[in-house]
Amino acid sequence: MQAAHPALAQSKDLQNFLEASEEDFSIEVARANHESAGGANAAKKTLTSTLQKLKDLGQQTQNLVSGKHTDEEEDPEYLKVCTTPPPP
Repeated sequence: MQAAHPALAQSKDLQNFLEASEEDFSIEVARANHESAGGANAAKKTLTSTLQKLKDLGQQTQNLVSGKHTDEEEDPEYLKVCTTPPPP
């Protein structure tokens, strides 16, 4: 799968996010952050941060599915585009 936007089409991180399993993605993020930060503490913080992001994503998904989503969280410009009916 490849993104239509030219800047995103080249993003290896986006491709990994879209195609990898959650476990593989978490490991890849931790590895990449460990390489850039260097050190065991940085790896632990990165893994904790990644796991928290995944938990947050899960909660957001659960809220969407259960109908608890609030439009205030969305960008107003995005909502405008999504709610505008297509031209006839």
